[in-house]
Amino acid sequence: MEEKENKPFPSISRTGSFYYYKNLIALGTTIHLIFSSFGSIQNLQTSISGETVGLVSLTVLYIFFVLSTMISNVLVKSIGTKNTLVLSCFCHSIYVACNFYPSYFTLLPGSVLLGLASGPLWTATTVYIATLASNLAVHRNVPMSNIVSYFNGIFYVFFFASFVSGNAISSIVYFAFKTDRDVDRNLTDVCVDTNSDSINEADTEEFVLICIYQFQDVVGCCVMIFLVDKLPEKVLLGDICSHGMVVLI
Repeated sequence: MEEKENKPFPSISRTGSFYYYKNLIALGTTIHLIFSSFGSIQNLQTSISGETVGLVSLTVLYIFFVLSTMISNVLVKSIGTKNTLVLSCFCHSIYVACNFYPSYFTLLPGSVLLGLASGPLWTATTVYIATLASNLAVHRNVPMSNIVSYFNGIFYVFFFASFVSGNAISSIVYFAFKTDRDVDRNLTDVCVDTNSDSINEADTEEFVLICIYQFQDVVGCCVMIFLVDKLPEKVLLGDICSHGMVVLI
């Protein structure tokens, strides 16, 4: 029973720990960056695009997210784990870019695309972490469950920290613009159209936020492409299940 648990899928010839930790941290960094932007945009979607458009786009996104879980296994087996991760990162970047001009014609296609990519993203992430953990466990001759739980703990630090960083960025930007508005009110005695100014400032705040989040997604895509190594072979998800390696995301 122990031999079956410690049989890797696929076999990675690297014996040093650096390879495994480098890829785990690179994967975690990518997930942190793209979900830092996505989580914040999701929270602000009705403010950015309007209540109706924002609500509809998010509903469409999660409907297709659910549907994509049904094809995620097929996609990962067809194009490989890393290619699935890279494709999903690009879909996140496209969705963020759609928010520069939020409307039904931009956000709905973006939501469909991101929804279809979300299921495969988490499946590929599961496969990648499980593969790294299983091979490191074999090289260290320790039970897989120990390394799997440890690697997942590290990964979730990156993932859940994205909620903190994303909300911190939006708070800093809004606070900076609020400070500028307060200073302008104190320094000017000229009558101005305050309603028009407030609308323009709100648009500027949202534009700055989208630029920051777009930059995060581009960096995340670059990290995924250049720092996350491709697995030596395609992994069948049935192999993971048979080894008790399913990671719940």
